[in-house]
Amino acid sequence: MKNGLQNYHQLESELKLAAEEHGEPHWLVERRLSALKKLIQNREISLLSANLATKLPKKADFSQQQELIKQYTEKNLTTKKCLKFVQIGQTVVAINLPDELEEKGVIFTDIFTAFREHPRFTQNNFMGKIISTTENWLTNYQLAWFNSGVFIYLPHEMHIKHPFEIYTIQSAGQRPLVNQILVIAEPGSSCSIIHHVVSKDNNPQQLSSIVEINAKANSKIDFATVATSDGSYYIKRRAILNRNAAINWTTGMFSKRNSLIDTSCRLIGSDTIVNQILAMLATGQQQSTIINQVDGLVDKAKTHEFMRGVQIGSASKVRLPSNENTKLKKVAAGDLSEKSYTDIAECYLPVLQQIADEDVRKTLKQALNEQLNEFKNKEVLKL
Repeated sequence: MKNGLQNYHQLESELKLAAEEHGEPHWLVERRLSALKKLIQNREISLLSANLATKLPKKADFSQQQELIKQYTEKNLTTKKCLKFVQIGQTVVAINLPDELEEKGVIFTDIFTAFREHPRFTQNNFMGKIISTTENWLTNYQLAWFNSGVFIYLPHEMHIKHPFEIYTIQSAGQRPLVNQILVIAEPGSSCSIIHHVVSKDNNPQQLSSIVEINAKANSKIDFATVATSDGSYYIKRRAILNRNAAINWTTGMFSKRNSLIDTSCRLIGSDTIVNQILAMLATGQQQSTIINQVDGLVDKAKTHEFMRGVQIGSASKVRLPSNENTKLKKVAAGDLSEKSYTDIAECYLPVLQQIADEDVRKTLKQALNEQLNEFKNKEVLKL
């Protein structure tokens, strides 16, 4: 334990210095250090090895990645109404929020700017009210070492027509990403959010992401995660829903390595609505796991799940929630015939039909076709 304490004091000093140099508020630094201490107390110090994220963002050199930056910053920025956030590794390279929305009080910025400029929104909601660090060692790790993220705030009765698009990109040579997304929707507001999790490396570092959503009374959020990362990833999403609030979770999970997406809701008001839609494609040798959970005994709550998965090859292990609306199709790696593609299309088309938001549906369809094109140069989904 002596070595563990020595490591703890060294990590504590490094973390405190890095956070202060990063300009983080005192309350956040204290929370980071508390989370690190809990890791030590639970003897998880061995998990903080060199291949985990133990550094905070610094100015990055993207001289070798100009094409990557151009690809994601220019894509879909053809109109002034586009809402887009692009982060490559730990560095934000583009934020686009129309002036008219900013003037109305909408906030769309990186998580560290939000901590400094909007503490009245972030301090009470971040990693405590929605997701607690006491849940497991991963939530403590997230709080101690998170190094990227986004904050979205919707004022009262604010309805956003165009989707917020968030690109979290893990590129060659970057440190592991520990990502946080915090969304606060005031009463009567609504929007759709599409989170693209992307890797651009044959041997990418791991990625973990936590999504926290506070959906207040009569608000409605469509949140889609489209994970096309070739590396391992862990994504934990949770929303708290007040009276008459609704959330539609959509997931496109495309795995070549171990991956887990854990989605949950806590209902604290009546007449709430929770929909969970999933399309999964698993290939290679890995385990892919989906966990869904809804907590809270409230009046007139409505929940719905609809999930379809395709497992190509026998090495993959796919774990989906067991219910009548969940189906997993298994295809032999050497059996990608014309009929197989027809069967795959028949598996995924009902998923797309379940998605009401047009932007989310188009994004998921495009991602599915791109993944399937790796096996055959053909557009499978015609919907």
